[in-house]
Amino acid sequence: MRYILFFFAFIIAVQVSGQKFGKIDDAMVMQEKHPLEPEAEAAYLFSKCDIEYDYQQEKGFSLFLNYHYRIKVYSEKGESYADFKIPFYHSKKGKERVRGIKAYTYNYENGKVVKEELDKDNVFEEETSENWKQTKFAMPNVKPGSVIEVKYFIESPFIYTLPRWFFQNYIPTDKSEFIVSVPEYFTYTLVPSGSLPVEKIEKAIRNQWEGNYYQFNAEAIPSIKKDEYVLDIDDYRSGMKYELASVSLPGASPKNYSQDWNSIANNLLDHKKFGDQLGKNFDEIKPIIAQTEAMGEIEKMAHIYRYVQSSYTWNENYGVYCDDGLKNLVKTKTGDIAEINLLLVNTLVKAGLKARPMVTKSRFSGLLNTMFPTVTELNYVLAEVYIDNKSIILDASSKYVTPGLLPIRACNINGVVLDKEGGKLFSLKNPNLFKSQQIGKYTVDAENECLRGDLKLIQRQYAAVKYRIDANKEDDEDDQDFIVIPNSDEEKEEEESEDDDLEDEVKIDNIFTVVSVDTDEAALGPITVNYRTEKYNCIKWIDDKIFIDADLAEGINKNKFTQETRDYPVFFNNLYDIKTNCQIDVPENYVVESVPEDLKLVLPGDKGRFYYEIKHLEEKLLVNYTLLLKTDIFLPSDYPSLKEFLSLVTAKENEKIIFTPEQ
Repeated sequence: MRYILFFFAFIIAVQVSGQKFGKIDDAMVMQEKHPLEPEAEAAYLFSKCDIEYDYQQEKGFSLFLNYHYRIKVYSEKGESYADFKIPFYHSKKGKERVRGIKAYTYNYENGKVVKEELDKDNVFEEETSENWKQTKFAMPNVKPGSVIEVKYFIESPFIYTLPRWFFQNYIPTDKSEFIVSVPEYFTYTLVPSGSLPVEKIEKAIRNQWEGNYYQFNAEAIPSIKKDEYVLDIDDYRSGMKYELASVSLPGASPKNYSQDWNSIANNLLDHKKFGDQLGKNFDEIKPIIAQTEAMGEIEKMAHIYRYVQSSYTWNENYGVYCDDGLKNLVKTKTGDIAEINLLLVNTLVKAGLKARPMVTKSRFSGLLNTMFPTVTELNYVLAEVYIDNKSIILDASSKYVTPGLLPIRACNINGVVLDKEGGKLFSLKNPNLFKSQQIGKYTVDAENECLRGDLKLIQRQYAAVKYRIDANKEDDEDDQDFIVIPNSDEEKEEEESEDDDLEDEVKIDNIFTVVSVDTDEAALGPITVNYRTEKYNCIKWIDDKIFIDADLAEGINKNKFTQETRDYPVFFNNLYDIKTNCQIDVPENYVVESVPEDLKLVLPGDKGRFYYEIKHLEEKLLVNYTLLLKTDIFLPSDYPSLKEFLSLVTAKENEKIIFTPEQ
């Protein structure tokens, strides 16, 4: 990161010559395309967050968060940036307030710039959750070419929490400023993100109090693209966050907020809404524990897990504290992620197992920052149980995931295990293997121009979990966030709408059978589905010849990784083991003209494999297809080989099996 220190006199000059609200350069309104990103739908001409502390004798310190935005709209799609939603927090400890909203739309009409002000009657407030509300409004008369200018401030009593500011956005940004004026009583640690150059200006200040002024400037900031193959794109956006380290207010004892994982562990284990819950006893649980007395450790763990999973329902709230306590969970049968999994730890320990809580971040809220430990980083609780010299990580919040697997939302990279000795970082390896096999027999139906056949689908491990989610038509988070490689091409999926499978038999066995945590079937019994199918999109007739896609419409179909380089890792939600073993009868009065050549690919480090093999035996073709991904994370240095690997896979899938009429 590049820091540049300026003299005080220059700082004054910068502030005087800064962006003045209500004054827009006509050239900005007339601009038709962004100079650096001509395809941009919109751009931030200017964005600013200025954080100030205010002190009043009767109520002490408060925070003022001042925001100023200028946005240029280039296309109809960019008009969405004219809709503003400003979230603010409220609780028993205080309430934030959004104030001072002032906004204009600028358009070039009849040879001049016309300015239209936002009508305050079009500003609304709505509640979005128990502790959050939002102020919302839509700017008037916005169209391609418009410039929008908005400013407002948020008054907050929560003086120990400063917001994170992003210089980089999903559209390009011409100039962005982040300013923080901090009283001498507060000490903060700066936590930057991203890799773009940022200038820093620093000076001492004296007004109501002595303190420090920090200003960060960034210019010509490229947009960052949304990416379904990262946990949270915000981890890679250029931005700044100040974490509170200590407070020393006049007349009060100094308080240290700088934390390590040991202090966080001690604070959580001593907290009435966390550690205190682990020692509580419940009459409803005692019979469950009694049932496990004669069981081995694996069976005991599975029995307790199954009880908690089936008896209690996750309310879709995250967090590390039990807001309503385990007593309420046992009574109502519904609770948040901390309550369900702390009850699991509680019960496992009382049954004599070695179990501890683990805290982390949910997968789609980003990577856990292990360099700057804070409780505010954490929003997820898991259970760790230690059996046969092996740690098993459990999450009983999903009705479909069994021991040895985790809901996708729980699969982060790191967690912190908590016990009396402190907090220890734990490498959370993704345990979820999407293991699927299709076995099919096809004939060519010339009359209907399709492949007709019988298929057996065998789903194991996380493939079985996904199947259960779909079969039960649950609005499950893992169903929404599931990213699987095969059949990911939306266009091809639309073509397959004619191919709806008619299921004659669905057999689901061994839903919760646990034999050993080291076997394929440890976590989940397989699901076997037998059905008849007709495939139309993978077969074509051209000049009496029959062309069939090499993958029989069961492959990846499309490589989503097309950019030349990549700046951040690729994250897959699962490991993959996909197999297709199919037989195709050679059509009557036809012969095999050609088939794709066999192919074997291995990624460097054996992180993935692909096999394609086709055999011609008498009047049948046997097609065997295997795709393996043995890791869920590919670093930027791995990206070129991953891209090439998937390109070769999709190229092979798009080759053709060709039948030609007999002569």
